[in-house]
Amino acid sequence: MAVEPEARRRAHQWLEEVYARGGERDAELAGVAGEEGWQVMRFEKLGRRLTIAGTTVAAAAIGGMGTALASRRGPRRRAARLRPGRLTGSRGRRI
Repeated sequence: MAVEPEARRRAHQWLEEVYARGGERDAELAGVAGEEGWQVMRFEKLGRRLTIAGTTVAAAAIGGMGTALASRRGPRRRAARLRPGRLTGSRGRRI
């Protein structure tokens, strides 16, 4: 589907006009809300909470991978020496 160059130019021009009018009005709106006694909702904490959640998930994933790799490796030799009963065969002979 082709878009005419003139239509694209007009769309960009409209977008610039619309967003050029709207500036940062948080301070002005907070002042009006304070005068009227309205409650102000702030969303700055969302980014912080997402960062904390992402870090927690990453740490859990890294810990899970470490556990999985350690279990694939098998028992360590030192642990086997501490439990000599596991090294004997079914007739009590050392393997």
